[in-house]
Parts: sequence; C-alpha cells; structure tokens
Amino acid sequence: MSEIAPVLQVDRLVKHFPVSRGLIRRKVIGMVRAVEGVSFEIARGETLALVGESGCASLNPRMTVGEILAEPMAVHDLHTEAERETRVGELLDVVGLLPEQARRYPHQFSGGQRQRIGIARALAVNPDLIVCDEPVSALDVSIQAQIVNLLQNLQRRFGLSYLFIAHDLAVVKHISDRVAVMYLGKLVEIASKRDLYERPLHPYTQALLSAIPRPDPRVRRKRMLLAGDVPSPFAPPSGCRFHTRCPFAQARCREDEPLLREAGDGHRVACHFYETLPAPSIAAAAGPAAGKFVERLAAFEAAKQARTPTVIPTS
Repeated sequence: MSEIAPVLQVDRLVKHFPVSRGLIRRKVIGMVRAVEGVSFEIARGETLALVGESGCASLNPRMTVGEILAEPMAVHDLHTEAERETRVGELLDVVGLLPEQARRYPHQFSGGQRQRIGIARALAVNPDLIVCDEPVSALDVSIQAQIVNLLQNLQRRFGLSYLFIAHDLAVVKHISDRVAVMYLGKLVEIASKRDLYERPLHPYTQALLSAIPRPDPRVRRKRMLLAGDVPSPFAPPSGCRFHTRCPFAQARCREDEPLLREAGDGHRVACHFYETLPAPSIAAAAGPAAGKFVERLAAFEAAKQARTPTVIPTS
C-alpha cells in the first residue's frame, strides 16, 4: 500500500444480527455473525474486490430519475434547487444517458440503464469512495462489459476508489487491483489481483478458482471439490471456520483460529499450514482459460478497447 493516507481504513470490523424467538415476548436467542474482525485499506484510485456475501438495492419506482438523483444532494444540503436540476443533467450525461431522460421513471429504462442511474446517484455528492454491491450480476455479458467499462472510465476521470463486491470471478479479474476473499464473515486471503489468481494460498480460494472452466479437454487438472455445506453463521465452527470443509484440515485447525498473516509482497492469508499445502494445479495449468469466464473477459476487453461516445447505447 502507498504511504499516502488511504481513502478507507477498516479495522477489526464486526457486524452481528440478533436472532429472536417468540410472538408476544420476543427474546434474543443468539447472533448471526455476518462480519467478524475484518480489516483492510483502500487507496485513492484503487479497486478492492471483495468475494463475499451480497446485498441488494433498488430505485424508488414512484420517483422520477431527476428526483432520485437530486435526493442525495438535498439530504446533504448541497446546491440550490436550480443548481440541482443542472447537476442532474450533468450526472446523466456523465453516465451516458440523456439529460431529458430525467423526467422518466425507473420502469421506463432497461436493466443496464438503471445501473447507470444508480451510478449517477452515487456520484451526486462527489464521493471519494463508492461501494459497488453486485453491480452487474443481473445483466447479460455485453451489458456487464459496458457497466464495468463505465466504472473504470469514471475511476480514471474522478480518481474514485471502489469496494467492489461480486461473485463473478471474470468481473473481479477484470476490474480489481486487489482481491479479498471472505468465508463465513472472516477474511481468509487478500492479495494483488495477479498474485491471487496465479498463486492462491488459502484452500478456499483455491477451490473457488479451480471451478473456472477450461475449454480444452486435453488439459487435465484436478477440481477441488468441497465436502459438506457452508456452516451457519449463527453458530460458526471453532478454530478455522473453513476446517469443516477443508481437505487439508488438521487438529490445530479445529482449535486455533488462524491469523491473517503476511506471505510476501502484501499477500496475506489466514491458514496455519499454507506453506506446506500442495501447489494448486490451477495456478500451473497451461493454456488459455475458457468457457463463460473467457467470454466475459473477452467482452470486457472489447468494451475497454472501444472508444466510448458521450451517449452509450444500453438496450
């Protein structure tokens, strides 16, 4: 990380949700441990991808797009009403939509256009950091590529930082600078994009990457299949939370929780035995990656090479 102060610094973040029982006299019987002791930093202009649980958000169907974009400015007491109207037009133009579309309602837009509106809303208050929670998961490949390309263009233009939460490994590989992998609310590995994809150290990361398909049937490699189901965050396992599914688990894993420790060049991993694990075949396998994974990467690269006009078709 740079010596310049990070845009976001998270230190041992914890988020628990109470679980209640009873209809009349409700009683808290436990906690869902959604996030447990998570720490990371994001530098200015950096994209940290987080492979973890997803959330959701939506546009108010009863508000016009202009009202949706003006609302954050009103909440933060930014600009006069006339200035907000001008700013709404500017925001729509920045994300490749027409200013006159401010009078329309969300249902009058395609999925890709609605994502652009969401991005414009995030830009309304001139942020340094944007949290992108599954921003392209509901879109087809070509529209995904357009939205990812737009996010990267905006990042270069405004110096934005992104916390990019996603499950699609092609999207993550294309947009991220670094990648953090979570399991049951804990960070298990964090590294530069290149290092993580080429040298995954944690068994869970190795299992995720081993699922990426390859098109050439002559290229053989061993898929790491995980046994059992993901344990409940209501009662996570003791020690390493991954030990119930890890093919390399030992007695210590059931008792001691591993710390996220340095493995070289900013690569950190939470595994007691990562130095002695067999090298994953996915990192050494020859030949190009393929299938839908490569289709997405190719679409992203094509969108990146294209010169984006002021108004971008999104239908």
